[in-house]
Amino acid sequence: MRYLVVIAAIALTSCSDARKLSPTEAWSIVRACDALAERFPAIEGLSKHPAPSEWPPALSQLNPDDVRIDVMGVYVRLESHYVEEEGLYVPAPSVTKEPPGQEADPSYVRIGPRLYRYRIKG
Repeated sequence: MRYLVVIAAIALTSCSDARKLSPTEAWSIVRACDALAERFPAIEGLSKHPAPSEWPPALSQLNPDDVRIDVMGVYVRLESHYVEEEGLYVPAPSVTKEPPGQEADPSYVRIGPRLYRYRIKG
């Protein structure tokens, strides 16, 4: 049992380390999300889920579970388990209000200009 805990801890640590982004990578993700949102404009009340073949390379390299576009911006879902999910969020250029902080659900942590990590606990 102790070995399973150690293996799980190593796996979790390596997953979080793999998700660290350089400033150049972060900016390329923002630009990729903006380009995708321009190609698939959102309509109030409807989310769009472009096929993986439509994702720009900067997003495909993240190996996301899904990419969702709505009027608030682009959500790149990197992990999910039941009702929980985590990923990256790029607000639409028209969104001027900061998203809620870590105390809220969903929670957001700014990791770069116009780039956030989000988590939905469900």
